[in-house]
Amino acid sequence: MDDHSNQQRLITSTGASVREVSAPATLIPSVLKRLRAGQTILQQEESMVTQIEQCSTALHNPDWHERATAARTLGEMGKSGAFSESGEQMLIEALLATSHDEDESVRAAAVQALGMAGEHAPVGRVVEALHDPAWHVREVAALTLGILAERTAVEPLVAILHDENEDPCVREAAKIALRQIHPEVLSSLTSQEAGAVHLQTQHSPEAAAPLYQPATPFAARFTALAGRWSG
Repeated sequence: MDDHSNQQRLITSTGASVREVSAPATLIPSVLKRLRAGQTILQQEESMVTQIEQCSTALHNPDWHERATAARTLGEMGKSGAFSESGEQMLIEALLATSHDEDESVRAAAVQALGMAGEHAPVGRVVEALHDPAWHVREVAALTLGILAERTAVEPLVAILHDENEDPCVREAAKIALRQIHPEVLSSLTSQEAGAVHLQTQHSPEAAAPLYQPATPFAARFTALAGRWSG
């Protein structure tokens, strides 16, 4: 009797190479199931890479709205994390280039999308965006750092709070981010500032204005920006 009478042959393909292997008949269903699962994962990854390439092309579209939409799409893809390290690197590189776009809305979308990469997010670029010429990009960068909860971003965020020339909306965003990242630091700053305001008001009641103004007075700016995005 043939020693392999209780075995069946499987033909597997890996790239350009073809292998023939033998396995016990009882293992055939399990092996085939794993092969199909592996093929499905490979097909999904190839599809994701194709989408990344399409979005990367759209990032060069003359229409700023198309570029911003592509950046947001890449962010959602990065958030899913459903592709290999090489695919993730492609996505991040595309967004890094777009974070320097000439249009502030596109830059803001790219910075926010970079934050969706989670532990692989290039935090340094998000911190760099805190110095962007556009207040909206700086605001998004601060809020993104809060979502990433990166403690290394505490110092630049504190610097924003102390910058009296900074846009109030950006300072408010930095405050929100610090509350998420390191609430102890924010509590300490608030206590110190409250003491300073108390000393000032003993001599000048007019100096009692709060350090952080609510974002409500700036609703018109947000409304205009939202109108542009809905375009």
